[in-house]
Amino acid sequence: MKKILSKKQYCIHLDNKVANKLSHRASSNSRFPFAQNHPVHLRKESRAVREIALLVVEQLCFRRGKSLEFCFGVEGYIKFLILNGIRVIFCVGGRGVNGNPFSSIEFYSWYHNKWIKLKDMLTSRRHVGCVSEKGKIYAVGGFANDAHLSSAEQFDPETNKWSALAPMTVPRRGLGLCSMGGPLYAVGGLDNSLFYSIVERYDINADVWSVVASMNCSRGGVAVVNLKGHMYALGGNSGTISLQTCEVYDPHLDKWTFISPMNQSRAGAGAVVVDGFIYVIGGFENNVPLNSVEKYDPDSNKWSFVSSMQVARGGVGAAALGRYIYSIGGHNASCYLNTVEIYDVQNDRWSYGPVISDSRAGAGIAWCSMKPELLKKLAEGC
Repeated sequence: MKKILSKKQYCIHLDNKVANKLSHRASSNSRFPFAQNHPVHLRKESRAVREIALLVVEQLCFRRGKSLEFCFGVEGYIKFLILNGIRVIFCVGGRGVNGNPFSSIEFYSWYHNKWIKLKDMLTSRRHVGCVSEKGKIYAVGGFANDAHLSSAEQFDPETNKWSALAPMTVPRRGLGLCSMGGPLYAVGGLDNSLFYSIVERYDINADVWSVVASMNCSRGGVAVVNLKGHMYALGGNSGTISLQTCEVYDPHLDKWTFISPMNQSRAGAGAVVVDGFIYVIGGFENNVPLNSVEKYDPDSNKWSFVSSMQVARGGVGAAALGRYIYSIGGHNASCYLNTVEIYDVQNDRWSYGPVISDSRAGAGIAWCSMKPELLKKLAEGC
Protein backbone atom coordinates (compact mmCIF):
# COMPACT_ATOMS: atom_id res chain seq x y z
CA MET A 1 0.00 0.00 0.00
CA LYS A 2 2.68 2.46 1.03
CA LYS A 3 4.69 1.78 -2.15
CA ILE A 4 1.75 2.38 -4.47
CA LEU A 5 0.48 5.51 -2.73
CA SER A 6 3.88 7.18 -2.61
CA LYS A 7 4.26 7.16 -6.39
CA LYS A 8 4.63 10.58 -7.96
CA GLN A 9 1.19 10.58 -9.62
CA TYR A 10 -0.53 9.90 -6.28
CA CYS A 11 1.48 12.21 -4.02
CA ILE A 12 0.31 10.47 -0.84
CA HIS A 13 3.01 9.63 1.68
CA LEU A 14 2.32 7.38 4.67
CA ASP A 15 4.68 6.34 7.39
CA ASN A 16 4.90 2.65 8.27
CA LYS A 17 2.66 2.96 11.30
CA VAL A 18 -0.20 4.55 9.37
CA ALA A 19 0.19 2.22 6.39
CA ASN A 20 0.08 -0.83 8.64
CA LYS A 21 -2.95 0.55 10.48
CA LEU A 22 -4.88 1.04 7.24
CA SER A 23 -3.86 -2.34 5.85
CA HIS A 24 -5.07 -3.99 9.05
CA ARG A 25 -8.42 -2.20 8.85
CA ALA A 26 -8.96 -3.26 5.26
CA SER A 27 -7.96 -6.88 5.84
CA SER A 28 -10.11 -7.19 8.98
CA ASN A 29 -13.26 -6.30 7.05
CA SER A 30 -12.81 -7.31 3.43
CA ARG A 31 -16.42 -6.84 2.43
CA PHE A 32 -16.81 -3.32 3.82
CA PRO A 33 -13.36 -1.73 4.17
CA PHE A 34 -13.21 1.37 6.33
CA ALA A 35 -16.85 0.90 7.27
CA GLN A 36 -16.38 2.84 10.49
CA ASN A 37 -14.41 5.64 8.86
CA HIS A 38 -17.15 7.77 7.40
CA PRO A 39 -15.75 11.32 7.13
CA VAL A 40 -18.03 12.58 9.89
CA HIS A 41 -16.15 10.36 12.33
CA LEU A 42 -12.61 11.18 11.18
CA ARG A 43 -11.96 14.22 13.33
CA LYS A 44 -9.81 12.26 15.80
CA GLU A 45 -7.78 10.56 13.08
CA SER A 46 -4.38 11.77 11.90
CA ARG A 47 -4.26 13.89 8.75
CA ALA A 48 -2.64 11.01 6.88
CA VAL A 49 -5.42 8.62 7.89
CA ARG A 50 -8.05 11.14 6.81
CA GLU A 51 -6.28 11.60 3.50
CA ILE A 52 -6.32 7.93 2.59
CA ALA A 53 -9.82 7.48 4.01
CA LEU A 54 -10.91 10.23 1.64
CA LEU A 55 -9.99 7.96 -1.24
CA VAL A 56 -11.40 4.66 -0.06
CA VAL A 57 -14.30 5.21 2.27
CA GLU A 58 -17.31 3.31 0.91
CA GLN A 59 -17.68 5.25 -2.33
CA LEU A 60 -17.73 2.28 -4.64
CA CYS A 61 -17.50 -0.79 -2.44
CA PHE A 62 -21.05 -0.88 -1.07
CA ARG A 63 -22.80 -2.70 -3.87
CA ARG A 64 -24.66 -5.95 -4.24
CA GLY A 65 -22.26 -8.83 -4.64
CA LYS A 66 -18.50 -8.57 -4.32
CA SER A 67 -16.93 -5.25 -3.47
CA LEU A 68 -14.28 -3.67 -5.66
CA GLU A 69 -11.83 -4.07 -2.79
CA PHE A 70 -12.53 -7.81 -2.71
CA CYS A 71 -12.06 -8.12 -6.49
CA PHE A 72 -8.90 -6.03 -6.79
CA GLY A 73 -7.27 -6.53 -3.39
CA VAL A 74 -6.62 -3.68 -0.99
CA GLU A 75 -3.88 -1.99 -3.02
CA GLY A 76 -5.65 -2.47 -6.36
CA TYR A 77 -8.84 -1.06 -4.91
CA ILE A 78 -7.14 2.08 -3.63
CA LYS A 79 -5.29 2.50 -6.93
CA PHE A 80 -8.59 2.20 -8.80
CA LEU A 81 -10.17 4.98 -6.75
CA ILE A 82 -7.17 7.25 -7.13
CA LEU A 83 -7.10 6.85 -10.91
CA ASN A 84 -10.87 7.15 -11.41
CA GLY A 85 -11.59 9.93 -8.95
CA ILE A 86 -13.81 10.27 -5.91
CA ARG A 87 -17.30 11.66 -5.56
CA VAL A 88 -17.74 15.26 -4.44
CA ILE A 89 -21.14 16.89 -3.70
CA PHE A 90 -21.99 20.30 -5.18
CA CYS A 91 -24.79 22.58 -3.93
CA VAL A 92 -25.83 25.12 -6.58
CA GLY A 93 -28.06 28.20 -6.36
CA GLY A 94 -31.39 28.16 -4.49
CA ARG A 95 -32.72 30.92 -2.29
CA GLY A 96 -32.40 31.92 1.35
CA VAL A 97 -33.68 34.18 4.07
CA ASN A 98 -34.25 37.30 1.96
CA GLY A 99 -36.01 35.31 -0.77
CA ASN A 100 -33.57 36.31 -3.48
CA PRO A 101 -32.02 33.61 -5.66
CA PHE A 102 -28.37 32.68 -5.15
CA SER A 103 -25.62 32.60 -7.74
CA SER A 104 -23.29 30.97 -5.21
CA ILE A 105 -22.22 27.35 -5.21
CA GLU A 106 -20.36 25.29 -2.65
CA PHE A 107 -18.97 21.79 -2.44
CA TYR A 108 -18.29 19.35 0.36
CA SER A 109 -14.62 18.52 0.87
CA TRP A 110 -14.16 15.26 2.75
CA TYR A 111 -10.52 16.15 3.23
CA HIS A 112 -11.44 19.28 5.20
CA ASN A 113 -14.81 17.94 6.45
CA LYS A 114 -16.59 21.16 5.50
CA TRP A 115 -18.42 22.96 2.69
CA ILE A 116 -16.34 25.36 0.61
CA LYS A 117 -17.56 28.03 -1.80
CA LEU A 118 -16.45 28.15 -5.42
CA LYS A 119 -16.89 30.52 -8.36
CA ASP A 120 -20.42 31.96 -8.59
CA MET A 121 -22.67 31.07 -11.49
CA LEU A 122 -23.10 33.53 -14.33
CA THR A 123 -26.79 33.85 -13.38
CA SER A 124 -28.59 33.64 -10.03
CA ARG A 125 -31.01 30.68 -10.03
CA ARG A 126 -33.54 29.23 -7.61
CA HIS A 127 -35.43 25.98 -8.20
CA VAL A 128 -32.70 25.16 -10.69
CA GLY A 129 -32.09 21.85 -12.43
CA CYS A 130 -28.62 20.48 -11.69
CA VAL A 131 -26.64 17.37 -12.64
CA SER A 132 -23.10 16.28 -13.44
CA GLU A 133 -21.75 14.54 -16.51
CA LYS A 134 -18.18 13.80 -17.59
CA GLY A 135 -16.64 15.68 -14.70
CA LYS A 136 -18.63 18.90 -15.15
CA ILE A 137 -21.64 20.42 -13.36
CA TYR A 138 -24.67 21.65 -15.34
CA ALA A 139 -27.18 24.24 -14.08
CA VAL A 140 -30.33 24.72 -16.17
CA GLY A 141 -33.40 26.92 -15.90
CA GLY A 142 -34.72 28.29 -12.62
CA PHE A 143 -36.01 31.72 -11.63
CA ALA A 144 -34.31 35.09 -11.10
CA ASN A 145 -35.05 38.80 -11.44
CA ASP A 146 -38.80 38.22 -11.79
CA ALA A 147 -38.27 35.98 -14.81
CA HIS A 148 -38.24 32.27 -15.53
CA LEU A 149 -35.05 31.09 -17.14
CA SER A 150 -34.33 28.98 -20.18
CA SER A 151 -30.59 29.60 -19.96
CA ALA A 152 -28.04 26.95 -19.06
CA GLU A 153 -24.43 26.96 -17.91
CA GLN A 154 -21.61 24.54 -17.20
CA PHE A 155 -19.04 24.50 -14.41
CA ASP A 156 -15.61 23.00 -15.00
CA PRO A 157 -13.83 22.14 -11.71
CA GLU A 158 -10.50 22.03 -13.54
CA THR A 159 -10.69 25.76 -14.28
CA ASN A 160 -13.13 26.82 -11.53
CA LYS A 161 -15.14 28.67 -14.18
CA TRP A 162 -18.69 28.72 -15.54
CA SER A 163 -19.51 28.98 -19.25
CA ALA A 164 -22.84 29.65 -20.98
CA LEU A 165 -24.62 26.95 -22.99
CA ALA A 166 -27.48 26.95 -25.46
CA PRO A 167 -30.84 27.72 -23.78
CA MET A 168 -33.80 25.37 -23.50
CA THR A 169 -36.93 25.90 -25.56
CA VAL A 170 -39.21 26.54 -22.57
CA PRO A 171 -38.23 28.80 -19.61
CA ARG A 172 -39.17 27.18 -16.29
CA ARG A 173 -38.29 26.55 -12.67
CA GLY A 174 -38.76 23.45 -10.54
CA LEU A 175 -37.56 21.18 -13.33
CA GLY A 176 -35.65 17.97 -12.90
CA LEU A 177 -32.32 17.53 -14.69
CA CYS A 178 -31.04 14.02 -15.31
CA SER A 179 -27.93 12.58 -16.95
CA MET A 180 -28.44 9.46 -19.03
CA GLY A 181 -24.83 8.54 -19.67
CA GLY A 182 -24.25 11.27 -22.25
CA PRO A 183 -27.32 13.39 -23.03
CA LEU A 184 -29.06 15.43 -20.34
CA TYR A 185 -32.83 15.60 -19.92
CA ALA A 186 -34.73 18.62 -18.57
CA VAL A 187 -37.99 17.27 -17.17
CA GLY A 188 -41.21 19.10 -16.32
CA GLY A 189 -41.19 22.29 -14.25
CA LEU A 190 -43.49 25.27 -13.95
CA ASP A 191 -43.88 28.99 -14.39
CA ASN A 192 -46.38 31.41 -12.84
CA SER A 193 -49.30 30.07 -14.86
CA LEU A 194 -48.44 26.60 -16.20
CA PHE A 195 -47.16 23.23 -15.00
CA TYR A 196 -45.23 21.36 -17.65
CA SER A 197 -45.02 17.78 -18.88
CA ILE A 198 -42.46 18.73 -21.53
CA VAL A 199 -39.08 16.98 -21.66
CA GLU A 200 -36.08 18.39 -23.52
CA ARG A 201 -32.91 16.48 -24.40
CA TYR A 202 -29.53 18.23 -24.43
CA ASP A 203 -26.70 16.98 -26.63
CA ILE A 204 -23.54 17.96 -24.77
CA ASN A 205 -21.25 17.62 -27.80
CA ALA A 206 -23.48 19.58 -30.19
CA ASP A 207 -24.75 22.09 -27.58
CA VAL A 208 -28.29 21.60 -28.89
CA TRP A 209 -31.65 20.99 -27.20
CA SER A 210 -34.45 18.90 -28.75
CA VAL A 211 -37.91 17.91 -27.54
CA VAL A 212 -38.65 14.25 -26.76
CA ALA A 213 -41.81 12.51 -25.54
CA SER A 214 -43.69 14.40 -22.82
CA MET A 215 -44.56 12.81 -19.50
CA ASN A 216 -48.05 11.42 -18.96
CA CYS A 217 -48.84 14.27 -16.58
CA SER A 218 -47.52 17.73 -15.75
CA ARG A 219 -45.03 17.93 -12.88
CA GLY A 220 -43.52 21.01 -11.29
CA GLY A 221 -40.99 20.45 -8.51
CA VAL A 222 -40.37 16.94 -9.84
CA ALA A 223 -37.50 14.72 -8.67
CA VAL A 224 -35.66 12.69 -11.32
CA VAL A 225 -33.07 9.89 -11.26
CA ASN A 226 -31.38 7.53 -13.67
CA LEU A 227 -31.62 3.85 -12.75
CA LYS A 228 -30.22 1.23 -15.13
CA GLY A 229 -30.58 3.41 -18.19
CA HIS A 230 -34.17 4.46 -17.47
CA MET A 231 -35.24 7.86 -16.15
CA TYR A 232 -37.73 8.08 -13.30
CA ALA A 233 -39.93 11.14 -12.64
CA LEU A 234 -41.17 11.15 -9.05
CA GLY A 235 -44.03 13.21 -7.65
CA GLY A 236 -44.15 16.97 -8.15
CA ASN A 237 -47.04 19.43 -8.26
CA SER A 238 -49.86 19.79 -10.74
CA GLY A 239 -51.78 22.93 -9.93
CA THR A 240 -52.15 23.20 -6.17
CA ILE A 241 -52.02 19.43 -5.63
CA SER A 242 -48.91 17.45 -4.77
CA LEU A 243 -48.58 14.16 -6.64
CA GLN A 244 -48.04 10.57 -5.55
CA THR A 245 -47.73 9.34 -9.11
CA CYS A 246 -44.43 8.35 -10.70
CA GLU A 247 -43.40 7.32 -14.19
CA VAL A 248 -40.39 5.92 -16.01
CA TYR A 249 -38.92 6.88 -19.39
CA ASP A 250 -37.32 4.46 -21.84
CA PRO A 251 -34.99 6.52 -24.07
CA HIS A 252 -34.84 3.77 -26.70
CA LEU A 253 -38.62 3.71 -27.12
CA ASP A 254 -39.07 7.43 -26.33
CA LYS A 255 -41.97 6.44 -24.09
CA TRP A 256 -43.17 7.15 -20.54
CA THR A 257 -44.92 4.49 -18.44
CA PHE A 258 -46.53 4.85 -15.00
CA ILE A 259 -45.10 2.85 -12.11
CA SER A 260 -46.57 2.33 -8.64
CA PRO A 261 -47.35 5.61 -6.86
CA MET A 262 -45.47 6.62 -3.72
CA ASN A 263 -47.10 6.14 -0.33
CA GLN A 264 -47.17 9.91 0.16
CA SER A 265 -47.67 12.85 -2.18
CA ARG A 266 -44.60 15.07 -2.42
CA ALA A 267 -43.05 17.83 -4.51
CA GLY A 268 -39.69 19.54 -4.08
CA ALA A 269 -38.20 16.28 -2.80
CA GLY A 270 -34.68 14.95 -3.21
CA ALA A 271 -34.04 11.62 -4.93
CA VAL A 272 -31.03 9.32 -5.23
CA VAL A 273 -30.15 5.77 -6.26
CA VAL A 274 -28.28 3.43 -3.90
CA ASP A 275 -27.72 -0.29 -4.50
CA GLY A 276 -30.35 -0.43 -7.23
CA PHE A 277 -33.08 1.19 -5.12
CA ILE A 278 -34.54 4.69 -5.44
CA TYR A 279 -34.82 6.81 -2.30
CA VAL A 280 -37.13 9.85 -2.24
CA ILE A 281 -36.47 12.26 0.59
CA GLY A 282 -38.64 14.95 2.17
CA GLY A 283 -40.39 17.53 -0.02
CA PHE A 284 -43.72 19.26 0.43
CA GLU A 285 -47.13 17.64 0.63
CA ASN A 286 -49.52 20.42 -0.41
CA ASN A 287 -47.09 23.03 1.03
CA VAL A 288 -46.44 21.10 4.26
CA PRO A 289 -42.77 20.06 4.57
CA LEU A 290 -42.08 16.36 5.11
CA ASN A 291 -39.45 14.42 7.00
CA SER A 292 -40.54 11.06 5.58
CA VAL A 293 -38.38 8.98 3.24
CA GLU A 294 -39.47 6.26 0.81
CA LYS A 295 -37.59 3.50 -0.97
CA TYR A 296 -38.58 2.03 -4.34
CA ASP A 297 -37.73 -1.50 -5.44
CA PRO A 298 -37.93 -1.67 -9.25
CA ASP A 299 -38.04 -5.48 -9.22
CA SER A 300 -41.21 -5.62 -7.14
CA ASN A 301 -42.53 -2.20 -8.25
CA LYS A 302 -43.25 -1.35 -4.61
CA TRP A 303 -42.56 1.59 -2.30
CA SER A 304 -41.80 1.28 1.41
CA PHE A 305 -40.99 3.80 4.16
CA VAL A 306 -37.58 3.87 5.81
CA SER A 307 -36.50 5.94 8.81
CA SER A 308 -37.58 9.57 8.68
CA MET A 309 -35.20 12.51 8.84
CA GLN A 310 -34.88 14.37 12.10
CA VAL A 311 -36.15 17.58 10.47
CA ALA A 312 -38.89 18.14 7.87
CA ARG A 313 -37.38 19.54 4.66
CA GLY A 314 -39.22 20.87 1.62
CA GLY A 315 -37.19 22.03 -1.36
CA VAL A 316 -34.41 19.74 -0.15
CA GLY A 317 -31.44 18.54 -2.16
CA ALA A 318 -30.00 15.04 -2.00
CA ALA A 319 -26.93 13.15 -3.14
CA ALA A 320 -25.52 9.70 -2.44
CA LEU A 321 -21.93 8.84 -1.58
CA GLY A 322 -21.56 5.09 -1.31
CA ARG A 323 -24.13 3.83 1.18
CA TYR A 324 -24.69 7.28 2.66
CA ILE A 325 -27.40 9.70 1.49
CA TYR A 326 -26.90 13.42 2.13
CA SER A 327 -30.03 15.52 2.68
CA ILE A 328 -29.03 19.15 2.21
CA GLY A 329 -30.79 22.34 3.29
CA GLY A 330 -34.46 22.91 2.52
CA HIS A 331 -37.27 24.73 4.35
CA ASN A 332 -39.08 23.47 7.46
CA ALA A 333 -42.12 25.83 7.24
CA SER A 334 -40.44 28.28 9.62
CA CYS A 335 -37.02 28.97 8.14
CA TYR A 336 -34.46 28.12 5.51
CA LEU A 337 -32.03 25.45 6.65
CA ASN A 338 -28.26 25.14 6.50
CA THR A 339 -28.23 21.77 8.24
CA VAL A 340 -27.29 18.52 6.53
CA GLU A 341 -28.49 15.07 7.54
CA ILE A 342 -26.75 11.85 6.52
CA TYR A 343 -28.62 8.57 6.12
CA ASP A 344 -26.79 5.31 6.72
CA VAL A 345 -28.55 2.91 4.35
CA GLN A 346 -27.18 -0.22 5.96
CA ASN A 347 -28.27 0.74 9.48
CA ASP A 348 -31.41 2.73 8.53
CA ARG A 349 -30.28 5.68 10.64
CA TRP A 350 -29.96 9.46 10.22
CA SER A 351 -27.29 11.68 11.77
CA TYR A 352 -26.16 15.27 11.28
CA GLY A 353 -23.24 16.26 9.06
CA PRO A 354 -21.31 19.48 8.40
CA VAL A 355 -23.61 22.46 7.69
CA ILE A 356 -23.61 24.27 4.35
CA SER A 357 -22.31 27.85 4.23
CA ASP A 358 -25.68 29.43 3.38
CA SER A 359 -29.16 28.44 4.49
CA ARG A 360 -30.96 27.59 1.25
CA ALA A 361 -33.84 25.71 -0.34
CA GLY A 362 -34.57 25.00 -3.99
CA ALA A 363 -30.87 24.46 -4.68
CA GLY A 364 -29.54 22.11 -7.30
CA ILE A 365 -27.51 19.19 -5.96
CA ALA A 366 -25.12 17.02 -7.94
CA TRP A 367 -22.10 14.85 -7.34
CA CYS A 368 -19.07 14.79 -9.55
CA SER A 369 -16.06 12.46 -9.68
CA MET A 370 -12.85 14.35 -9.02
CA LYS A 371 -9.19 13.39 -8.71
CA PRO A 372 -7.91 13.91 -5.15
CA GLU A 373 -5.26 16.41 -6.21
CA LEU A 374 -7.94 18.57 -7.90
CA LEU A 375 -10.16 18.35 -4.83
CA LYS A 376 -7.37 19.63 -2.62
CA LYS A 377 -6.43 22.31 -5.15
CA LEU A 378 -10.00 23.66 -5.26
CA ALA A 379 -10.45 23.50 -1.50
CA GLU A 380 -7.17 25.17 -0.65
CA GLY A 381 -7.41 27.78 -3.41
CA CYS A 382 -10.76 29.17 -2.25
